[in-house]
Amino acid sequence: MVDVSVRSMAVEYIKERRCLGGGYCFYRMDEPNGADTFHALASLKLLGALEPDTGTASFLKMGQEADGSFDSVEAAYFIIGGLSALGEKVDKDPARYLQSKMRMDKVENLPVWQTSAFERLFRLADACITMNVPFSDEVKEKMACEILRMENPDGGFGHKCSTLVETAHALYVLNWLISGVDALPARSFVDMCQDQNSGYVNIPGLSTSFLEHVYAGVTASHLLNDPPRYRQKCINFIEFCQRANGGFTRATMDGIPTLGYTYLAIHGLSLLDAL
Repeated sequence: MVDVSVRSMAVEYIKERRCLGGGYCFYRMDEPNGADTFHALASLKLLGALEPDTGTASFLKMGQEADGSFDSVEAAYFIIGGLSALGEKVDKDPARYLQSKMRMDKVENLPVWQTSAFERLFRLADACITMNVPFSDEVKEKMACEILRMENPDGGFGHKCSTLVETAHALYVLNWLISGVDALPARSFVDMCQDQNSGYVNIPGLSTSFLEHVYAGVTASHLLNDPPRYRQKCINFIEFCQRANGGFTRATMDGIPTLGYTYLAIHGLSLLDAL
């Protein structure tokens, strides 16, 4: 279990970043955005510190268009997820919009900053699960086949080589599409990524790890029903990412805390049954 100060500091950090009219902003300006708002609400819920917030719910609902669409799948994920944390839903049915986005991204068109070929699909899957959006078995099987084509000989997933982050995203989507992911060869790749110093690394053999890599390992292991071999190392790594203001960064030694990394930390600790 984490120390009570870790929890209380995180709650204070998050609540200090609520904007006056609703929503959250990690740099504490009155400029709320969907990503920070989702990460804040989801973290507070996991910490048992989320309270009703009509102002924030109204802010999130403004991000949906009159026809039920959103600016992007990313926006849909943050808005739907944030409202779900509050126990609310979007005003318009998003099913048609989300169904229209069911496709694999072309890996050659991925932006340089995107580290996972499956990130958009992961967010789409999460939004569809939350809203219980229906898809035919044929559509699901077709998408699952496209994802499985990116399975590498080592059992992991990735568009250049297998990475733990991409493998975790792929497993999450496949678990939604076809279930039974614990029987996939990915188990061996995730096991190779376990590290006795940090808990997990993104690619087997690396000596450096960041919060998103440990989080991906914890998530993948959870999906595979295979508890982390170095559970306490994972917990320690995450705790060492917390700064004096209560927020978390992506590295243990340095960095600027954000609500995004704080969410990864809190959700990771939750999956580790450490909260």
